[in-house]
Amino acid sequence: MEGTPRPRTAPRTTPDGEAAASVTLVLVDDHRLFTEGIEGALAGRSDCELVGVAPTASQARDLIADTSPQVVVLDQQLPDDEGVHLAAWIHAHHPHSKVVLVTQFGEDWLVRQALEAGCAGFLTKDRSIEDLCSAVLAVAAGEIAVPAEVLSRVLPQLTRHDGTTDPQLTSRETEILKLLAQGMSTEAIQEELALSASTVRNHTQNLLTKLGAHSKLEAVAIAARTGLVTMR
Repeated sequence: MEGTPRPRTAPRTTPDGEAAASVTLVLVDDHRLFTEGIEGALAGRSDCELVGVAPTASQARDLIADTSPQVVVLDQQLPDDEGVHLAAWIHAHHPHSKVVLVTQFGEDWLVRQALEAGCAGFLTKDRSIEDLCSAVLAVAAGEIAVPAEVLSRVLPQLTRHDGTTDPQLTSRETEILKLLAQGMSTEAIQEELALSASTVRNHTQNLLTKLGAHSKLEAVAIAARTGLVTMR
């Protein structure tokens, strides 16, 4: 039933018989053709588990509170609200649930609103199911799921304001922040700077803490708005 949690299936296993980790997600969209198509596509996957579908923002709030999904895939146009408004609510009340906003069109103004609302990813509906799953897995792993060319266009357009605190990032943290603003993943940064994955993760977590950000994309948005890092 829409707006209620899906019953959990038996734990998936690897060929070796070990429990396989899967990312839990909630889908918020009122178009049944879309939601049923996503549900059918995910049924055969072991890396993404759909735990509920909600057609409205009000039902989504209850569903997210009940299921605590790792990722919320959220349509921008809902019958009772805009997706970016719900995204901001999720960010405030359930910050560990990462949001991927999906929309029919990818105008820059909407991407800007998604960044301001704390979304971790942005996807247009002309992309494939595989692209959606990749975005879900990426944001669950803490990565940015916005195309690099979109970031490069939109970040300089964010409304600038002076920060109230000076986080005093180290030179390495600033360097990593600049690479994050280019849409680079942990693995890509690791290769670019010749650092271990754990070192990149530690520096990234430190800069997120200093900026008060819950995701890499939010950290990049904060840096762009405050002028902490110059975005070109």
